[in-house]
This record gives sequence, C-alpha cells and structure tokens, in this order.
Amino acid sequence: MSNARKKVLANQIQKDVFYLISFAAICPTIIMGIFFYFLIYKLTSYSSWPQGVLSYFFIPMTQRIMDVLMVTLPIVIVTILIFAFKLTHRTFGPYERIIREMGDCIGGKKSDYIIIRQKDRLWPLVDKVNMFIKKMKEAD
Repeated sequence: MSNARKKVLANQIQKDVFYLISFAAICPTIIMGIFFYFLIYKLTSYSSWPQGVLSYFFIPMTQRIMDVLMVTLPIVIVTILIFAFKLTHRTFGPYERIIREMGDCIGGKKSDYIIIRQKDRLWPLVDKVNMFIKKMKEAD
C-alpha cells in the first residue's frame, strides 16, 4: 500500500472542523472589511463637509485605509486558513488510519503497533493503545 498523500483534508471530521474554524474566522474579517468600505463611502459622500476638508483630509485617508485593507485582509484570511489546516491536520488527520489499523489488529491482519507521528494530537491515545497491545501480547 502506498503512503502517498491523496487528499489535502484527510477525512470528514477534519473537513468539518476546518470549515467551522475557517467560517468562524473569515466571516467576521470579511464583514469588517465591508463595513469599513461603507463607512468610508458614507464619510466621503456626505455633502455637508466643507470642500477643503473632504479633498485634503478624507480622500487621502480613505485611500490609505483601503490600501491597508486590500493588503491585510487577504493576509489575515490566508493566515487563518493555514492555522486551521495545521490544527485540523495534527488533530484529525490520523483518525481514519488509527481506526483502520485497530481494525486490522482486531481482525488478526496486523500484529504490530499502531504508528503515527509524535506531534499528532492523538499520539497519547495511540501510545496507550500500543501499551495495551503490548500487554495483551505479553499475556499470551
């Protein structure tokens, strides 16, 4: 069996948590950007401002704010997506592999220990399962 990666998100649990984290973080970011845009639009379109204030103060200020938003919002969104992927990858990535290998151990197809990366969040659970397998082997 090849150990090559076939999917970016390993299983349905990882997809669900990744989408939840992404949605919970990206939606407020996008809403904030939209509100900033409309705030600036309303401030610049307000007709009772004196002409000098509008042309010398608000227009350059709004251009700078929009420039900052156009740079920072994509950076924030990409950072959130990377963080969500790394979090879900370490937590829920090895889930199906653990289940498959435990099924193989129960079915007698595999007698070795379950192996995952030590940085995975489920490693303490797998370590205890491996200790259980070792005790069961010693009992036989």
